[in-house]
Amino acid sequence: MFSSKRPLLLSRRFAPLFAVQFLIAFNGNFAKTAMLFLVAFSLPAAGEGVEVEPSLFSALAAGVFVAPFLMFSAMAGKLADGRDKARLIRSLKLYETVVMAIAATALLAGSVFAMLAALFLIGCQSAFLGPIKYAIIPQHVASDEVLSATGLVEAGTFVAILLGQIFGGIAPASAVAISLVAISLVGLVASFAIPAAPPLGEPAAERRAMVPFAQTWRIVASAKTNRRLWHAILAISWFWAIGALATSQLVVMVEAELFASPAVATAFLAIFSVGISAGSLIASKLLDAEISGRLAPPAAVGMSLGLFLLLAGTAIAGPQAGTRGIVDFLFSPTGVLAFVGLSLMAVCGGVFVVPLYAILQTAGAPDTRSRDIAANNILNAVAMVGAAGTAAALTSLKVKVSEIFLLLAVANLIVAGTAFAMRSRAGAQSPV
Repeated sequence: MFSSKRPLLLSRRFAPLFAVQFLIAFNGNFAKTAMLFLVAFSLPAAGEGVEVEPSLFSALAAGVFVAPFLMFSAMAGKLADGRDKARLIRSLKLYETVVMAIAATALLAGSVFAMLAALFLIGCQSAFLGPIKYAIIPQHVASDEVLSATGLVEAGTFVAILLGQIFGGIAPASAVAISLVAISLVGLVASFAIPAAPPLGEPAAERRAMVPFAQTWRIVASAKTNRRLWHAILAISWFWAIGALATSQLVVMVEAELFASPAVATAFLAIFSVGISAGSLIASKLLDAEISGRLAPPAAVGMSLGLFLLLAGTAIAGPQAGTRGIVDFLFSPTGVLAFVGLSLMAVCGGVFVVPLYAILQTAGAPDTRSRDIAANNILNAVAMVGAAGTAAALTSLKVKVSEIFLLLAVANLIVAGTAFAMRSRAGAQSPV
């Protein structure tokens, strides 16, 4: 473990990892957004036939990106616990340069199926990186810096996602293609500055550990034996379910119930990402290096309150002669309520999840840390797929987005109440 009084973002023990993770998150979302916009706007505008409808492509893109987390997370956790994590990151960065070259070629060719293949390969990199990026933190920072480092990684990730979505939506395909490869190479160079992070134990080698799905149930079952770890995983998965449902439905709400322009939808997504980033940093300040889940219940209540304010804005919105632009919308009573509500929900979301990630990194044994994080990633993927499926089912039943959000807000209050009860029974040992 490294120890230094130099700020984390200026130290070699953390800065290269932060930079690599930031660039990976940016590049993945940059590629995915550029593909979505190309299929939705550029190819039809150019009179070129597309193999699938834009709405179907969006659903397929989400599916092929998440699938590797279900397929390979267990394998990734096993691999990360038995290898030097810094060397694995460098290997993944080499892999990324090849994958981004494939993605660039797909964009330039305008091939939908090649884009989907590239997204699957990008998802594979994310699945293998997931257990590493959090498991490596306790090896490189002091114990009283784990929470701060985790908050910085979370904040940086959401900012990177936001920037990737913004630039992916406005940059031409040719510029995206060149940038994807260039950014990958910059990240590869940065990865060589990450200090060594050798395995902390000697996990037994198992042939089936390198087979997709083979270790999935075993790793999840192992995490379940540690009550504090398991509760943190469940709470994190709930957070990702909320996030997946909210971000997928916000655009629909803006158009159908808030009667606002696409620019407002983009602003909402930006508010969501920036708010979670801010909440991630606030959490580390409020807890002052203490790794505790005591902020999770009140933060969950704050998330529901934010949803209720957003819904209040929806309730007083009325059809306009034309869709409202971003300036008119934000200065209307509806816009103020929606802006404050979404901001509160996002900030409280950051406060909710960051301490739980710190618990995830420290509650289990050091030599199985990557596998614990892999179990979390598996449950997160299941939660996001479940949230998407639930939203699709409710939509097919003609349930409005505002009604879906109302159900979500009430369910979240139930989760908060359960967490309060758990803390009352289990005391400070309960993570939620």
